[in-house]
Amino acid sequence: LKDPTNVTALEGRSIVNLLGGNKSAALTDVTKALKCSGNSKALSSMLHNTRSLVNEAMSDFAAMQMDINRAVHLNPEDFQSQYALGRMMMFKRQFRTAIQQFDKALQLKPLDPDGLLNRGICFYMNHMYGRALEDFSCTIQARPSDLRAYFNRAVTLVQCSKVHADDSLTEDTSADSHSAEKTSKLLEDASQDCDKVLSLLPDSQAHLLRMKIRRANKVDPRLVLADFRAALELDEDLATTALYSR
Repeated sequence: LKDPTNVTALEGRSIVNLLGGNKSAALTDVTKALKCSGNSKALSSMLHNTRSLVNEAMSDFAAMQMDINRAVHLNPEDFQSQYALGRMMMFKRQFRTAIQQFDKALQLKPLDPDGLLNRGICFYMNHMYGRALEDFSCTIQARPSDLRAYFNRAVTLVQCSKVHADDSLTEDTSADSHSAEKTSKLLEDASQDCDKVLSLLPDSQAHLLRMKIRRANKVDPRLVLADFRAALELDEDLATTALYSR
């Protein structure tokens, strides 16, 4: 660097080093940038966020959390800092706390697809399937090519179909036909989301999920077999495990 105190250049080189796998150099550069950042809280907060990503890549999760906490303290109105803290809570499997944190982040940037997607996953993990579906659908509206959102929505729809089927067992038998139709519709919607994932990228998990959906909906066995064969070609170990764990 022509100017070894240029914060922008140091952070930029840190990111390049991180993407190139040189984590130690990335950490050195972003730490230097922090020392040169002066009294700007917004700038320091941004650099702590960057260093938290480096620490995450280095599996130093204690340092990662310290950087995120510092970033939030310096600039509590920054979406990225609040979002990073939500991800940290999610990583620690503190899903209710993560939801609260993503709520704060999304108040600052309501249509952010990553915030919506990750909050949706936390809702799913807390068995709040309706809220999860809302967030995955909003993610798709904000970023129509997000295959993770389609896949997660498909998984959630399958889970909703199971819950609905279990609930229908306690209902009056006269409602059996309607319950069966609703369960089938949930599975059809899930299958369509798998179709979308597979139109974006060949994915063994999507094939296996669609295989299970087709089997549950008593679709032509040849289509079930086609999904299994496709999954087998993409990931033999995963497909074989799924075959013996069904």
